[in-house]
Amino acid sequence: MIFKKIGRLKKDKEFENSFLFKSSFNNEDTIQKIDRFYFNIDTDPQEVKFKILKKTENFFQIKIVDSYEYELKSGLEVYVKENQLPKLDKNEFYNDQLIGCSALSEESFSYGEVKRVLNSSNGTIIEIFHNDRTYLVPFNVSFIIKVDLNKKIIIIKNLDEISQL
Repeated sequence: MIFKKIGRLKKDKEFENSFLFKSSFNNEDTIQKIDRFYFNIDTDPQEVKFKILKKTENFFQIKIVDSYEYELKSGLEVYVKENQLPKLDKNEFYNDQLIGCSALSEESFSYGEVKRVLNSSNGTIIEIFHNDRTYLVPFNVSFIIKVDLNKKIIIIKNLDEISQL
């Protein structure tokens, strides 16, 4: 069984058995199509069914709808089975698909490899490592020209200038 990390849980202090779910994906439609997640995937995968109560600015408020043997706690990483994930439209990506892609300038010069994909309330940022340097690039249309997952490349505007900052 192959699992993909989809985010983290944070205990909702206002409601019992309610959690705030911070997604690793930017695609909210994907999260709204999932009704269960897993944790403890390295040892003994545990399935937990949930229902989305509401969407806040940065989180989904969810309620656990089945019984579970383990106490869920804040900071717990949650996963889904890879085959549970819906197919994405063209030019949509799961964050982990970007990891390992080569970062290329408009002139096709290599400026390293994507090591992490970071999410914030301001959007997604890719972390690129090259020659003992790390730099961050917003993952949006102002910077990203093209993503080719088959070739494992991301073409980025002004990458030479970004890498010099």
